Amino acid sequence: MKNLILLFLFGLVFSPAFAQSDSSEVMEYAKGLNLRAVDEGEELMSAGFRNAFSIRVPTGDKRLVRKVWKDYMGSRFNGRTKYDRKNKEYITTNAKISAMGDRNSNLIGKQEKLGNSIRFTIWVENDGSQVRSVSDRRQGREADMILNDFVLEIEREKTRIHLKEEQKQLSQLERDLRKLKAANDRYYREIEMAKERILRMEENIIKNEAEQIEAVERIGQQQEVVKTVKSDLDRIN
Repeated sequence: MKNLILLFLFGLVFSPAFAQSDSSEVMEYAKGLNLRAVDEGEELMSAGFRNAFSIRVPTGDKRLVRKVWKDYMGSRFNGRTKYDRKNKEYITTNAKISAMGDRNSNLIGKQEKLGNSIRFTIWVENDGSQVRSVSDRRQGREADMILNDFVLEIEREKTRIHLKEEQKQLSQLERDLRKLKAANDRYYREIEMAKERILRMEENIIKNEAEQIEAVERIGQQQEVVKTVKSDLDRIN
């Protein structure tokens, strides 16, 4: 949906009917839609100065940007991306960008960290020629669209990572709850076992006290027997 709106805005900016009006109104409207501005101009890359398109990415995580760019080029345009460590460039070949025409496109990407954000720049080559808005507005708009879609994909990936972290935290909390419930069940079982043991002990106490009474009686009887035997002994002596 945002892609269609962006195309509409570019159509307004470059249409004859809009030529005499202030394009800042459109830019303000674009800001309201959270569309990001794309800078176009000559930028230095490994092959020299070439026309480039740049956008500011709302993250300082260069590894995340690298991963998302490679995945985005592959899933969206069936392009194969390799990293040139020497020139620190991402080289994508044979990208199928329909808005660029029937020929496959080659893209070179590069990122530069700026504080908590990253400036991501691409150079686009189509049919052997560098893409630039002054030569082909449609291709220039598509380069802008690619970068805006790329930023959206980064936002999606950041949100997916955040969701994964929160789900992990939720799983930990659920595990903690299961442990608490298991402990609670164990406490109840131990209470029931303790109640049964107490009941047995109370029964044993009653039995013990009865047996003590019987023992006292037997002792008294035995004392009488002992006394009688002593008396017999005394008579004999």
